[in-house]
Amino acid sequence: MVRPDWSAAEKTLFERSLDIIRQFAAEHPNELFASFAFTVDSVYAGVALNFDTLENSLAETPRQERYQTKHRNQLFATENGWQNARYSFPTTLIA
Repeated sequence: MVRPDWSAAEKTLFERSLDIIRQFAAEHPNELFASFAFTVDSVYAGVALNFDTLENSLAETPRQERYQTKHRNQLFATENGWQNARYSFPTTLIA
């Protein structure tokens, strides 16, 4: 069995990510990064670099909060909803 060359893969990922980040910064000089993350498509062996700007992050926060509140209210409206609470709350909130 051929073992993957993880070191070469890491180097390629780093170099391409750096190019993409630089390109994004050049095309959006007035945008502030809030975060970026990798998305991996294991079926097609693809990797994407996803950006979030501070402006978008602040705009999405209230929407995400409404979604989480609605989801949790629906969960606890069911008879045994409490049994799945650990999947809907950060572990720091559940003893």
